[in-house]
Amino acid sequence: MERDIIMSNHNPLTVRLSKLKDAKFRREESLFLCEGYKLVSEALHAKAVRRLLVRDDARELYSDVIRECFENDVAVTFFGDTPFSKISTERAPQGIIAVCETACAKEYAYFTGTTFVCSGIQDPGNLGTIIRSAAGFGYDAIILHECADIYNPKTVRASMGAIFRTALFTVGDLISTIVDLQKNGRRVIACTLSANSLTLGGFEIRDS
Repeated sequence: MERDIIMSNHNPLTVRLSKLKDAKFRREESLFLCEGYKLVSEALHAKAVRRLLVRDDARELYSDVIRECFENDVAVTFFGDTPFSKISTERAPQGIIAVCETACAKEYAYFTGTTFVCSGIQDPGNLGTIIRSAAGFGYDAIILHECADIYNPKTVRASMGAIFRTALFTVGDLISTIVDLQKNGRRVIACTLSANSLTLGGFEIRDS
């Protein structure tokens, strides 16, 4: 258990963790950050947290999370305001950050549950919102093809924890994946915006 407070921007751990804002470093370290009580709680429930970072003046506010980490042998590190802000990706940091493994998304393998496919979604915030919405509609898995980085802070934030609750897969060849789904008896429905598009709930999806 770590109880000392890191006060320096030049501390090696401060420097290393602040680099996780960069996608290349996230890939190299297989780590990413999620911030705020709700996201951290979701990450802990999913057993994805490798280290908890807490701003020193927020110890009492997040005492339950700190206790849970200690009980589950998750490292807890306390930071002064300046180094904590250096690590944070938020304009107004809430005082709690989880360092998580980038194991949410996996290479595609056939999945039997209801599956939602995203292709070419380049805006991280939009991708996170789509993941959250798909999870909210009860999809069991989401396939990602040529989309924004799932571990981008904006994606993580907009997903509101759905990346920890939904099976996520990445694919390089979307056509082959769709063919595979169809070969396994799946009905595939494509959606796009056009003048003739139907609104969600404006038609009934039934087995043919």
